[in-house]
Amino acid sequence: MQDTGAESLLLHAIRQGDEKALEMVFLRYYNLLSRYAARLLKSEADGQEVAADVFLTFWEKRQSIEVKESLRQYLFAMTRHRALRLLKAKDRVPASLELTKEYEINAEPEEETPVSTDHLTAYINQLPPQRRHIFRLNKIEGLSYPEIAQRLGISEKTVKNHVYRAMLQLKELSVVLFLLYSRDNI
Repeated sequence: MQDTGAESLLLHAIRQGDEKALEMVFLRYYNLLSRYAARLLKSEADGQEVAADVFLTFWEKRQSIEVKESLRQYLFAMTRHRALRLLKAKDRVPASLELTKEYEINAEPEEETPVSTDHLTAYINQLPPQRRHIFRLNKIEGLSYPEIAQRLGISEKTVKNHVYRAMLQLKELSVVLFLLYSRDNI
């Protein structure tokens, strides 16, 4: 993906709503972004959550995104901003992270946007009922783990577990659907 010509074509396709192009970018960068966020947040589950949120936001804002250097740098900057925001929300921002701007190149912090794509909704509807309910409360309604735990009368660890497993399941579903879609279109 270092070829800016190939990146330009992928970005153009994504702006046009080509989900296959987005899946290619997702498959290429999800694990990298997830590991990067996990290092910043010191939590694998939070890292995966942040990486997934980055791709959701990237898709939602595909029409207005301006990548000036490289797609990789842009996605890492989005991930860093999202992770920093999560740390601030949890009130545990290390001073060194707040000052570090190593991946912040040509990217503005993205705003939170609601999840509304038809395909994501279809993926979410395939989750088990309680996992789906908890995932929606967290990702769509924006409730925190403690708020969900209190509302449902379950532990925070159970809530975190459900969100983590939902993220894994959504990742697996997207890869399977991508492979099926690719096979049908070859």
